[in-house]
Amino acid sequence: MKMKKSDSSMKVFWERKAGHYPLPFDRKTAARTARIVRLLESMGVDFHSRSLLDIGCGTGIYGLFLAGRASRVLGVDSSQTMLRKFRSQAEAGRLKHAVCQNATWRNFRLKPGEPRFDIALASMSMAVRSRADILRMEKAAGEYCVYIGWAGKRDNTFMERIFTAHGLAYAAPEGGGKIVKILKRLKRKAKIKFTADSWVQRSTYKEALTGAIAHLKLNNVPVRREWLEKFIKAEVRKGHVAHKTLARKVLIVWKPPEGSKRFRDYSEGE
Repeated sequence: MKMKKSDSSMKVFWERKAGHYPLPFDRKTAARTARIVRLLESMGVDFHSRSLLDIGCGTGIYGLFLAGRASRVLGVDSSQTMLRKFRSQAEAGRLKHAVCQNATWRNFRLKPGEPRFDIALASMSMAVRSRADILRMEKAAGEYCVYIGWAGKRDNTFMERIFTAHGLAYAAPEGGGKIVKILKRLKRKAKIKFTADSWVQRSTYKEALTGAIAHLKLNNVPVRREWLEKFIKAEVRKGHVAHKTLARKVLIVWKPPEGSKRFRDYSEGE
């Protein structure tokens, strides 16, 4: 079953996920981010003394991690809960040059007179998923556009069982494959690198239930609440539910075309 996901449904989804979303400076999360950043640097992206726009920033996993080397960071996200965590993490790290703004990518606007960013980055976010989204990304970036997304693999036995019980196929979102096709049609020369990744999500019973329901509601299916509660309770070990995701990601880097001097609204013509 494949449903078209609106901005409003995605906003609700991320609000539900925000309560137990990873924080940027957690040891394992930071190590995973550092590895991806090294790969991006090997592809020619230099974050040092650059201004960074983090699209779909969440808790700041990339934006705040890179704030130590960037000249300024602006995170954009539709989830107020995610942004509260972003601000808290920025304050704790005394990262005064890293701020965030509540907006969907399609509604985001630079302030009057505000310069473009050197780098626009979107990681594992549905905020950038169309030709119009990419054109807006290019208008916001002076040096590089960076997209990190799914690349055909998302294996998680725990989530697979939940999806199957609700008549859904658990697979990787279209993600990077769609972006590559759009860039080809736009005749952009992009650098592309594939990499494997994995992470373990450890949550309370309530957090695991909330997360599962968020995925099911995003796919617009009735939740088998009694079955779901029983299944998750059986997975609790020492007060927590732990499940591992094996993924394949694609890193895409390209330069905005010359002549992109101003940030305009490209919501039309999708």
